[in-house]
Amino acid sequence: MKRFQAVSVREDSAVQLCESRLGYRPVHVLDPTMLLLKCDYLNLVPNFQGESRGLLVYVLDHTEEKSSVVMNVANELHESCFFV
Repeated sequence: MKRFQAVSVREDSAVQLCESRLGYRPVHVLDPTMLLLKCDYLNLVPNFQGESRGLLVYVLDHTEEKSSVVMNVANELHESCFFV
């Protein structure tokens, strides 16, 4: 860890974990996804047709299983689903 110029983590628990296991205290930062505005996300969805409702979904490690779970939730909520 000391070879890096800076290390940041998003979770409180990760600060403690790095400190206890690695002997390094990283900087705790806000999740960058929380810094974007609604219009920023809407610009990422090419098939968005101006609907006022729906689920906008970003999955870092996309799998068919995760897509299935998201689609099941969208169906239960009777909402459209847009993957970024």
